[in-house]
Amino acid sequence: MQYFGRTNVLRSSKLLVSAFALMVLAQAAFSQATSGVTGNVTDSAGKVVPGVTVTLADTRTDRTFTTTTNDQGSYTFNNVQPGEAYKLTFGAPGFQTLSLSNVTLGVAKVETYDATLTAGDVSATVDVVATGRVQDLREQRAGG
Repeated sequence: MQYFGRTNVLRSSKLLVSAFALMVLAQAAFSQATSGVTGNVTDSAGKVVPGVTVTLADTRTDRTFTTTTNDQGSYTFNNVQPGEAYKLTFGAPGFQTLSLSNVTLGVAKVETYDATLTAGDVSATVDVVATGRVQDLREQRAGG
């Protein structure tokens, strides 16, 4: 039976605690360096639209993420790299495709981009260029 001196046990314990601390700090740093996108999809009458395919594309890297709206018409993308070159696309049978370009995702923020789909020619695409956050767009609509 081999005896590990008290000094060796203390060194091993310190090394283990240090490694654990580094893992926790790395996780915290990663979670703060990502962002997210969420929103609700409705039709022109204000009714929620479930089953909409929502695609988030980074136009600089061609990396894409895809999800589907739930029964309440909501969608969410988590753990996305922050940036200013994203494009959101919303598509569903019986509706025109809606594309929102110049979507900006801030660091450690979840941005909200709601969409209103228009019934009609499914081969038509409505392109919108984002010029600000959704909250700004809502204020402009409320003001006139």
